[in-house]
Amino acid sequence: MSSLGLSMNNALTGLRATQRNIAVLSHNIANVSTPGYSRQIVNQEAQVVGGVGSGVRINDVVRNIDRYLQRSITTQQSSLSRTDVIDEFHDRLQILFGEPGASNSLDEYVSTFFNSLQQLAETPERTSFRTGAVDSAITLASQISELAFQIENLRYEADREIGQAVTAVNDLMSRLDVLNTAISRSYTLGQSTPDLLDQRDIILNDMASYMDITTFFEESGRVSVLTSSGISLVDGTPKRLQYSVQGSAQSFIDDASFNSLSVATLDSNGNLLPNPQTLISAGQSSAVTTQLTGGTLKGLQELRDTVLPDVLDMLDMLSSRLRDEVNAIHNNGSAFPGRASLTGTRLVSSADQYNWTGSVRIGVLSANGEPAPAGYLDEAYTGARPLNLDLTFLDSGQGTSRPNMQTIIDEINNHFRAPPVKAKVGNANNIQLVSTTDFIPNVASPNFRFDLDIDNISKTDANIFVTGFTVLDDTATNITSVTTGAPQITLNPVGTYTTTVGTNNVQVAFNSTPTVNVGDTIYLSPPAGAVNGLTPAQLTGYFQVISVVGNQVEIQVTGAPAGPGGPVSDATVYAQSAYDTIDAGEKRRTRDSGGQFALDLSGNFGSAYYDITLDVAVVDEQGALVTSTITYRVNNNQTNMLNDRFDNTAVGGNGQRVIPNNSQEFMSAILVDADGMELPKINGRYIGADTGYLKFVARDGLSISIDEMNSKQLGDFNVVPTTMATNRGFSHFFGLNNLFKDNLDYREATNLKNSAIDLEVEDAIVSDPNLIATGKMVLQRQPSNPNDIPQYTYVRYSGDNQTAMAMAAFSTKAVGFDAAGGTASSTLTVGGYVSELLGYVASEAVSATSAFENQQVLFNGLSERQQSVSGVNLDEELANTITFQNAYAANARVISLVNQLFEDLIGAFG
Repeated sequence: MSSLGLSMNNALTGLRATQRNIAVLSHNIANVSTPGYSRQIVNQEAQVVGGVGSGVRINDVVRNIDRYLQRSITTQQSSLSRTDVIDEFHDRLQILFGEPGASNSLDEYVSTFFNSLQQLAETPERTSFRTGAVDSAITLASQISELAFQIENLRYEADREIGQAVTAVNDLMSRLDVLNTAISRSYTLGQSTPDLLDQRDIILNDMASYMDITTFFEESGRVSVLTSSGISLVDGTPKRLQYSVQGSAQSFIDDASFNSLSVATLDSNGNLLPNPQTLISAGQSSAVTTQLTGGTLKGLQELRDTVLPDVLDMLDMLSSRLRDEVNAIHNNGSAFPGRASLTGTRLVSSADQYNWTGSVRIGVLSANGEPAPAGYLDEAYTGARPLNLDLTFLDSGQGTSRPNMQTIIDEINNHFRAPPVKAKVGNANNIQLVSTTDFIPNVASPNFRFDLDIDNISKTDANIFVTGFTVLDDTATNITSVTTGAPQITLNPVGTYTTTVGTNNVQVAFNSTPTVNVGDTIYLSPPAGAVNGLTPAQLTGYFQVISVVGNQVEIQVTGAPAGPGGPVSDATVYAQSAYDTIDAGEKRRTRDSGGQFALDLSGNFGSAYYDITLDVAVVDEQGALVTSTITYRVNNNQTNMLNDRFDNTAVGGNGQRVIPNNSQEFMSAILVDADGMELPKINGRYIGADTGYLKFVARDGLSISIDEMNSKQLGDFNVVPTTMATNRGFSHFFGLNNLFKDNLDYREATNLKNSAIDLEVEDAIVSDPNLIATGKMVLQRQPSNPNDIPQYTYVRYSGDNQTAMAMAAFSTKAVGFDAAGGTASSTLTVGGYVSELLGYVASEAVSATSAFENQQVLFNGLSERQQSVSGVNLDEELANTITFQNAYAANARVISLVNQLFEDLIGAFG
């Protein structure tokens, strides 16, 4: 009986094991196409009781997996997902840039722009070519701006996908927490868990696609998940990723700070606990750091903060160089007909000071390009002359070359104000007194300092002498006291004069080798008395040098010849050479050559005004001498008078007082707000704290033209923080005549950020393409006859193409491009840099695709290997069905046989 019972038990356990295997086999076949399903097998072993085999025992149903291979796939999943999303965005980026050479590509827009400028240069008078050039500039700017916006929008899309990924990971973490609980419960109850473990592994692979993770498994199958940097994501305590996406692409344009991506722990009520752990830091793109090394989240963060900003940096570099270089050329020219007003784009205050060098020429022209009428009958042949503003010598009281905006505005307005009554002496067309004192009275320093502003429109140089001063107060009392006069040449007090009896030639001894030459004019002060029969009057005044020997110069006096006598000594005499020389066609201040005067007004501090009379002589290159006295009235109790001009009140001697024939100003320089309204003034000066834009406004019927000449802004190193040099010309620095709008921060030398997205043609030029600059002011053609009166003025010809040619030629000019994005600094043409940019984008796209494909190959290889281990093979499973069918039949046969034997045995005893 025991043997038959044992046989029956063996057959029954075999039958149950076969049934279980068939059930698992059918389960495998049913899930042959289920993603993530691992082939299950029945773990069974021989059952032994009392040392005797008693059938088969089923231990468990387990998955047929390779744990090491599974870890490798999880790790590779993170790398694959990162390269996949980067590759996808590079494909989208290439679509935005277009195919090189195609009609909608960046290089084609640049080529079209320069081609239109070349057409404009060939025929600048044609309105159609001006319109074509402006239209191509508008198209180029809008395409670059739109391209930059689309790239910023890609960054916004990447940020949104980060938000979506965070939502997905939070869902996966929650599901994994639920599965961990179910797996632990099943394990405790001794229930089978392979299907739960498959679900767990699917979730782990999904999590790995979003970020790089590390897993730790308990015996029960429960898993703990950490990032590769060690931050816990799943550990039995509920966790949640926190992140807030940006509201729009504008946030990226504004370089707004991003929120951090962090992992927070939840309490039992689902509330967030403090001190979350950071995965991706907050801040602006350039400052963002991350602990992620793989997965979609890492790829999206790279795209948002590095890959796409690098491309934008290159596009900004291209745009800023194109904008600044073209604007520099455009500011150095003018349209025809010209513009009646020019408004700058740089925000400034009247107190702003910068270091400058060089000069800028500002002209006011009639509609036909000829100079505006000068306002004087004696200047009808030359017209109103432009202002050559010498910034190197301009002084606001802190030293030359550092004028503040108020001084610059005052200098411009002085030149273009209504024509004053002018003092004309010889070929010095107009002599004005200029204050270099800021206020009077000043008891502590009673000096009134000044220099002269002199215009010379003749064809010969003007040598200026200032030999004496008279100061009268408001009671006509002479209070003359000279602190600083014209430079004097010391004469030798011993043997000052040497004469030759019977002649009018006199040798005058200098204290050292004189700096005058034969033909020069010198002024001699009166001697103490007669010299060998020559009267003091004969030896006083202006004389031409007829010879120079050693330290003596020889002059010739008029009147009676000298009598007998030896050298005469006189310690009271001095000589003067020309105080200054104003070259033919030049207008400038004598201070620019180092000369200024000072008068002591302490004789009457309380005078209402002071009448200052200068003894002036002008000697031209032909030796023609004109002497004159010029009187200027300076009112007392004045402030802010530095660089103020004073017109004459009287002209005596051989000078002329010329009355203008009109009282209209030519142009004014002002500061305006964003709405074009002039800023408020106090006592004729702007308030230093107010900021606005420099604006030039010509009177009706006139236009403005600017020539940058050699002007250059050198920054300001006398403030904290210092402002760096822009090296821009005057007009370009203030943005008075830009073709493209400038996005400069008014305190910075350069502003690269958003140069591309902000690229835009100036509104005035968009509205009227005829305002595009094509040429420059040129010196009016001089008379062919050298004896005719020259015309020292500038005109603008409609056919002049200097500016248009310069802009067109810029296409072949090598420009310095700083390192930007993924490129090093280089010197290229604009077209060359466009090619560099397109090549970079294409190269990065190829690299991204190659990286993705390489990762895909590796991932596919691992997946195929995993499939060969864990996947369901139908052929194998079908073969097993036969095996298990036979086993089932055999066990059933054994049971049937044992049962028959039991019946026979019972019958035998019955």
